[in-house]
Amino acid sequence: MARASVWSRIKSLWHKASRSLLGIAAMGLALGIGIGMGLWLGDVADKPPPRPNGPPPRATAPTPPQDGPRDGLRPNQPRIDVAPWVADPRRERPQGLDLPPERLPEAAPEERPSFLPPPGIAPDSAPDAPAPEALPDQPQQDGQQEGGLPAWRRYAVAPPDTQGRPLVAIVIDDMGVDLRHSQEAAALRAPLTLAYLPYARDLAGQTAAAHRAGHELMVHVSMQPQSKTGAAGQAESGGDPGPNALTVGLAPEEIRRRLDWALTQFPGFVGINNHMGSAFTVNRPGMSVVIGELKRRGLLFLDSRTTAGSVGEALAMEAGVPHATRHVFLDNIQSEAEARTRLLELERIAKARGAAIAIGHPHPTTLTVLREWLPTAAGRGLALVPLSTIVARNMNASVSAEARHENGSITR
Repeated sequence: MARASVWSRIKSLWHKASRSLLGIAAMGLALGIGIGMGLWLGDVADKPPPRPNGPPPRATAPTPPQDGPRDGLRPNQPRIDVAPWVADPRRERPQGLDLPPERLPEAAPEERPSFLPPPGIAPDSAPDAPAPEALPDQPQQDGQQEGGLPAWRRYAVAPPDTQGRPLVAIVIDDMGVDLRHSQEAAALRAPLTLAYLPYARDLAGQTAAAHRAGHELMVHVSMQPQSKTGAAGQAESGGDPGPNALTVGLAPEEIRRRLDWALTQFPGFVGINNHMGSAFTVNRPGMSVVIGELKRRGLLFLDSRTTAGSVGEALAMEAGVPHATRHVFLDNIQSEAEARTRLLELERIAKARGAAIAIGHPHPTTLTVLREWLPTAAGRGLALVPLSTIVARNMNASVSAEARHENGSITR
C-alpha cells in the first residue's frame, strides 16, 4: 500500500512538472546527471586492477594486413612525400661527369678509408717546392706587369715536382672570419689554395702567415645567392653573403667599386672565386663586369659553381681570362665520412682527367680528414699543387689545341 502511495506521488509530481518549462528543464538536467554518473561508474568498474609487482605488460604493435592498404592510403593511391628542406644548390655537379649518387650512405667506421698509402709506400715527406717570395707591402691595384708577368703568375706559388702524376688542387673557402680554424687550415701541409673573405679581420697578418707556410692566396668575393629567405639554414638559399656583396641589378660602376674594395684588403693573391653567388653568377651583365675587371688586373677566376647555370667560366673563356671550375665539394655535409668519400671522388676524377679541383671549408671535420689525407697524396699517385698550376695546365692545353687546329690536324 505504501509502495502504491509513493508511486502515485511520483506520477503526480511528473505530471505537474511536465506542464511548465522550468519543470521540463529540471527533468532534463536530472536525467543527464544520472546518465553521466552511470557511465563514470561503469568505466571505473571496468578498469583492470593495478599489477602489484613486476614491470608493466609490453605493448605489441598491431601487425598491418599483408594485402590491404597501408598508412591510410587507398589501394593504388600514390604516396606523396614532402621534402623537409630545400636542397643546397651547391650539390649540383658539372655536366658530363660520371659521378657517384648525390647522397652516399655513410659507411660504418670499420669500412671508412683510412687513406693509408699502398703497402710498401711510406707517407710522402714535405714537398720540395721553392720557398715563397715575400708578399708586396701594398694591395695590388691593377694588372701592371713586372717582367711581363700578370698578377696571377707573379703571385703564384711554385708547385713541387709533379713527376707526371695527376694534379689535385684543394681550395679552402671562407677563410679569415673564424680565426682559430683558419689558422688550423693554414697549418695544413702545403701547397693549398686559401680563399679569404675580404671582410675578415687582420687579413694582412693572416694572409702573410699563410703565404709563408707555402699556400697560394685568393679573394673569396661575396655574391648574391638565390634567395635571402631560405629554409633550414641552407647557406646558398638563405645565407647572408656579407658586406659589399655583388648583387643583381647593380650599376656597372657600383660593381666595380665593390669589387675594388674586395681586391684591396690584402696583397699577393692570384685571383678570385665566388662566395655563394648562385643568383649573381647566372647574371650575364653583372658577371661580364667582373670578368672584365679581372682581365684588366691580370687575375684568374675560379668558378665555385654554386649553380649549374653559372656563366662565369664561359665569359672567362670568351675574354681570355685564366680560369678553372671546381669538380668536388668536400663538405656540403659536415662529417668525416662525407669528406673521405669526396676525396676518393676527387682522386678518381684526377686520374681520369689528369687534374681535379676540390673546394672545402675550415670546418673541424674537414680539417681532421685533410690532416690524414694530405701526407698520403703522393703515395696514392697524385700531385698536390696550387690552383694556378692547374689553370696554367688548362691554358697550355687550350693553346696547344688551337695550334693543332690552325695547322689542320683538327677537323670539324
